Amino acid sequence: MKKIVAIIFDLDGTLYPRNSPLYQSMSLLIRQWFRIQLGTDDTDHYERMKRMYPSPLEAIQVFELDIASFHKDVFDRLNPELYLTENTKLQNLLELLPGKKFVVTLSSYKYAERVLKILGVRHFFSDIIVNSGSWHTSTKIDAYETIRQTNNWKPTEIYVVGDDPYVDLQDAYVAGYRCINVSDSIKLLGITTINTLDELNDILS
Repeated sequence: MKKIVAIIFDLDGTLYPRNSPLYQSMSLLIRQWFRIQLGTDDTDHYERMKRMYPSPLEAIQVFELDIASFHKDVFDRLNPELYLTENTKLQNLLELLPGKKFVVTLSSYKYAERVLKILGVRHFFSDIIVNSGSWHTSTKIDAYETIRQTNNWKPTEIYVVGDDPYVDLQDAYVAGYRCINVSDSIKLLGITTINTLDELNDILS
C-alpha cells in the first residue's frame, strides 16, 4: 500500500452526492446571496460571474464581500437534517481508510459539523477547516498547506478528494498532492477520477 499519512476531503458533493436535494438547496442559496450582495436580479449576470470566477471564494474576494455573511446567510440557513441520514456505507469506508482524515470546506464550521454528525462520521475526522477570512488564495491550497506544514508531512503522502476541479484539486495537484476527482462526468488530465466515493478504497489500497 502507498504511504498515506492523511486524506483531506471536500464536504458538499463529496461526502454526500451532488444530486442530493441538500446540494441543490445550497446552490440556490449561493445564487440568491450573490444576487443580493451585487444588487442584481439578472440571472445572466450571475452566470457570467460564475464563468469568470469559478470559485465562490474568488468572487467574494474580487467584490470585497463578507465571508462571515456568506457562511451565515447561506450555510447556516440550510437544514441538512431534512435531506441526509446516517450513512453506514460511508462509515465503513472511512473505517477502512488509512491515515488521519480532515474536511476542508467553503461552508461554515457549524454547518459542516452538523452534516458530519448526521452522516454519523464526525468522529473519523481530526479537524474541520473552514475559511475565516485568512486564506490568501481562491482555492483550498492554503488550508492544505497549513495541515501539511503543521504535521511536517510531504504533499506526496497526502490525498485530496473532491468534486470541484478548480477549488479542490488543481492547485493541490500542481503542489504535489495526490488528488482524486469524484465525478461521473468530468475527467481531469493527470488526476484519478472515480464515479462515486464507494470506489475510493480500491484506489488507495
